[in-house]
Amino acid sequence: MKMETLEAGPKSGKNSQAIGRMFDKVARRYDLANRLMSLGRDPFWRAAAARRLKIIDAPGRLLDLAAGTGDQIVAAKRIFPGLEAVGLDLSASMMKLAEPKFNKLSPPPPPLIARGAL
Repeated sequence: MKMETLEAGPKSGKNSQAIGRMFDKVARRYDLANRLMSLGRDPFWRAAAARRLKIIDAPGRLLDLAAGTGDQIVAAKRIFPGLEAVGLDLSASMMKLAEPKFNKLSPPPPPLIARGAL
């Protein structure tokens, strides 16, 4: 199932637009840079954060603000397969890189919204 990245409304302010453009420029190398800077530990702390989620009503819902390339949603859905997640990020380019990561996860595929949180 092809997931649609939603472009929702104007980004909030000039700073948000500048930050979104900056992350658009580095999107292709973001995951690699993250792995290198964390010395390969980032998957472990994402999984640890996901294990600490408190699911009130199963299957649960997650709003990932600053979702980037979707790694936290992937970690959460591996632990809670039926979790309904939504990703929000300033960078549409980062979110486009998240889409293929969701193909191996159980449905529903998370909608991605390219927009500021404020």
